[in-house]
Amino acid sequence: MALLQQWRDMAYSETADKGMLQKLWNTYFTKEKEIYAQLLTNPDEEVRGTVKELAEKYNVDIMTMTGFLDGIDESLKLRNDI
Repeated sequence: MALLQQWRDMAYSETADKGMLQKLWNTYFTKEKEIYAQLLTNPDEEVRGTVKELAEKYNVDIMTMTGFLDGIDESLKLRNDI
């Protein structure tokens, strides 16, 4: 749970510099788009792994993958155990 809480504290901070937050989200959305592009090349593939394994598979840092998994969780048939 520590990674998820760390992501949420960082991404949704009300005290962080607004410019830094904007940069974080711009960078995140670019990487998120790339992850979705890779996922959609084979939409029938079941993707599993630890946060670290998925981060390596999709060539992103662990915090970005944590944010991705947090965001996609609501769209999944079975919830992630992040």
